[in-house]
Formats: sequence, structure tokens, C-alpha cells
Amino acid sequence: MKILWNLTVPYALAARAFGTKQSRASGISLIPGVEAVLLTVAVLLSLVRGAAWPWNPGGVALIGMAMIIGSYVHLVVAGAIAGWAARRLRGRMGRSRRGNEEKSRDEENGHGL
Repeated sequence: MKILWNLTVPYALAARAFGTKQSRASGISLIPGVEAVLLTVAVLLSLVRGAAWPWNPGGVALIGMAMIIGSYVHLVVAGAIAGWAARRLRGRMGRSRRGNEEKSRDEENGHGL
């Protein structure tokens, strides 16, 4: 569940980039300690169960670490791409607003087309 949270964070932050000022004031906590605790619990449970690969302690630890690391790599890469896209779109929206304002001023002053 925590890994799914990590996968959604960059998209939530990108959505907030276009939201209201109130939504920007709140933060998003990653809490990597939660993954460490949950992975430890999963490994301990796999010790008790004594299953074969991939459900043995080594397999659970390896797959769990790969999923955690993968979710943070995704977080960084998707966050960078979403941040770049948000800056680019915000810049375009600002330019189009300025252009519309200038066109309106020209029309008011009788300089319109």
C-alpha cells in the first residue's frame, strides 16, 4: 500500500501545481521508515511460514527492496517530468494571458484589427 502511495505522489504534486493556493500549503510526507518496518514484518512472517522461493525470507527481502527502490526511482523521475511539464504549461498559460490582455487593451484604445 505504501509503495502505491509513492507511485501517486508525483502526480498529486503536479495536480497541485495547477490548484489553489490553499492546496499548495499542505505537504506530502514520504515516511520511508514505514517501508522499512513493513518489509521487516514481511521478512519475519516469511521466516515463520517457511515457504519456498520467492516467499522465503531472502526472496521477500529482495523483492521488497526492489519494489521500494523502484517506487522511489519512479518518484524522482516522474516528479522531474511532471515538474518540467507544469513549468512549461504554466509558462504557456502566462504568455497566452498576456497576449489576450494586450489584445484587449489594443481594442479598447481603438488599435484593434
